Amino acid sequence: MTTARLLSSSPRHPVSPSLRPPSAFILSKMPLIQLDTLIQAPAAVCFDAARDIDLHVLAPSPLKHRAVAGVTSGLINLGEEVTWEGSFFGIRQSMTSKIVALDAPRAFTDEMRRGPFKRWRHTHRFEPTADGTLMRDRVDFASPLGPLGSAFDAVFLKGFITKFLVAHNNYIKEVAERRAASPTERVRGSRSVPPAVAGGS
Repeated sequence: MTTARLLSSSPRHPVSPSLRPPSAFILSKMPLIQLDTLIQAPAAVCFDAARDIDLHVLAPSPLKHRAVAGVTSGLINLGEEVTWEGSFFGIRQSMTSKIVALDAPRAFTDEMRRGPFKRWRHTHRFEPTADGTLMRDRVDFASPLGPLGSAFDAVFLKGFITKFLVAHNNYIKEVAERRAASPTERVRGSRSVPPAVAGGS
């Protein structure tokens, strides 16, 4: 099950310095989505499932997205990019994301380099628990609509993204638990990463 917490970055919810990007963007009024998903699988399995491009392509989605450039199959690693193309209410959109931080199997962060948002930064954390792994998502984003953007983000976009991520996380949960129960289900030929790679989130 995935639980969602929708927040707005403010003095009540300060952004951790470890999550601040090396940029001039001010996050004080940016939307913030936080999700917790309990998965009955080891952290390493969940970590790989969450950065598995093939899994993302196969996941049910209203965006009907596909990877068209960069890493288009297998596991994406630190410093690598993927360009997604999908349909948002019938309009074709593309978005290029880069893995800017990775600490296997504890966390990784992807950040938009080119695309429809003014800003998109998604940190994924994987915390071992007695029941498996708690997958924690934190998404800071903003639409490019200027003064109208805050209202649009709060009224529509935040809810749409949250619904999409909850469904997507439930699919990651399903696949990770299946892989944990049957190791042969895991992606063959996926590229591995060292236990700790630079750029902690």
